[in-house]
Amino acid sequence: MKATTLVKFLTVFFMLTANSIFGQSWTELGGTDALAANGEVLNICSDSAGNVYASGYFKNGSDNFYVAKWDGNSWTELGGLDALGANSIIYSMCIDASGNIYIGGDFTNASGKRYVAKWDGTSWSELGEGNGLAANNFITALYCDAGGKIYAGGAFTNDSTKRYVARWDGTSWSEMGGLNGLAANKNIYAICGDNLGNIYAAGEFTNDSSKYYVAKWNGSNWSELGGFNGLSANLWMYTLSSDSANNIYAAGNFKNSSGNRYVAKFDGTSWSELGGSDNLAADGIIFSLCWDKAGKLYAAGSFENSIQQQYVAQWDGNGWTELGGLDGQVFAGMIYTVHADASGNVYTGGDFKNDAGNRFVAINSDNAVSIGKIEKTPETYLIYPNPSQNTVTIKSAADKPESTFLMTDQSGKTISSGKLDSGKGQLNIQNLPSGNYLLNIGNNPKDSYKLIKK
Repeated sequence: MKATTLVKFLTVFFMLTANSIFGQSWTELGGTDALAANGEVLNICSDSAGNVYASGYFKNGSDNFYVAKWDGNSWTELGGLDALGANSIIYSMCIDASGNIYIGGDFTNASGKRYVAKWDGTSWSELGEGNGLAANNFITALYCDAGGKIYAGGAFTNDSTKRYVARWDGTSWSEMGGLNGLAANKNIYAICGDNLGNIYAAGEFTNDSSKYYVAKWNGSNWSELGGFNGLSANLWMYTLSSDSANNIYAAGNFKNSSGNRYVAKFDGTSWSELGGSDNLAADGIIFSLCWDKAGKLYAAGSFENSIQQQYVAQWDGNGWTELGGLDGQVFAGMIYTVHADASGNVYTGGDFKNDAGNRFVAINSDNAVSIGKIEKTPETYLIYPNPSQNTVTIKSAADKPESTFLMTDQSGKTISSGKLDSGKGQLNIQNLPSGNYLLNIGNNPKDSYKLIKK
């Protein structure tokens, strides 16, 4: 085969391969198997610098659970190998306005007590050192308010064997409302707050009519949001959220009269089904809710679309749609968490796996270019940050000599080209039109990457 014919063949091959992947609007954060989580991703959050954090059921090589950090270039263990050294699952995570990260779960300290761990940018520590919280069971809910207070809930109990919301005020832990102020009879799975300083909790606990409800703390006492049986949920709740107008949203395993799960909204007066009866019509549990900067609400869980795949549902103020469109993602497994960062990127994690059999964090970005390697071969070049909105750096991972790169669109038209001086170069993507692109580096066809700009 002539060289020119071979080049054309490879170009067509890679374009066809890229197109089959470009059809997916979700991508794996960091590229194929960059995180390689060996267990479920239960929590995702991000900071003001654009770093993304993930935690859950996955472990490091020392068999310890950890928090993974994505810095735009690579995934690393936050604090370094075994800096946290959690001996069990991380069920919950939140980040405060200063960028401190807090986690809770089933992991224990030297006294065998569950605790909230804090990352202050330098090291991990027990929040309220010396068994300040001394939780006797797992922690499944954490919330950081704007004033720096931390709230925790879960399966842990007080001396009356009642579940409660614990509050860290910067100095010590205490039971909100005093002993049995809430007196939840079962586990607390979600905590959130509004702009007025009210705190809300929900989960498996019920009122005197055995109905599940959202509890509200107004600074003085706990009450049932909406009044007695105002929501009257028939099954438990997993997630809570609030919007800028202080409306409260709840979701979980509870169902409407049609037998479908839904997102319930409290507008300050009463509860209603967001979107009206069966607008979402989720046929499975809703595990997570979040808002983006544009005021869109996202819901995710075990519910499926018409082709029996889990998906992220998006509420735009008028109706529910599938983020990315039908079959816009390949989530063959439950989605446990959904998160939107300050740039509008949406992230999910759960029990779904990539082709290597590992769990990962998926990203759906409206503004950024996502980059992924076409062939599963060892990385010869590093491309970062990924995703990116402006410029990406292409850097040799093995001190390779000078080389060139070429980016083309789907028709094969050259969009950009350049030289890697001393194994490093820059690719400007700021004004790149929406579309699908192919990036080839050097002369090795295995060093080809897919680029997606929505």
